[in-house]
Amino acid sequence: ANARAARVTVGSLEQAVNMYHLDLNNYPASLEALVQAPGDLPNPAKWGGPYLEKGMPVDPWDQPFNYSFPGQRSPKFDIWSSGPD
Repeated sequence: ANARAARVTVGSLEQAVNMYHLDLNNYPASLEALVQAPGDLPNPAKWGGPYLEKGMPVDPWDQPFNYSFPGQRSPKFDIWSSGPD
């Protein structure tokens, strides 16, 4: 059940990252950019966030989700949970 919950949350984070990309035509450098506008945005008015309704989620094991841009497994970005270990 925890793994399934993590997958669902990763899906929500992916949607938020894609919304950020649609607004700014670039992917965020970190997941924090989904809840607070980065200070170095060329055009801050385009930031349409926060992109997450309830703030930054943690995985079912109370750990932050990992994010990589550019992605190692995907050409765009990767989001994953480290799991129970």
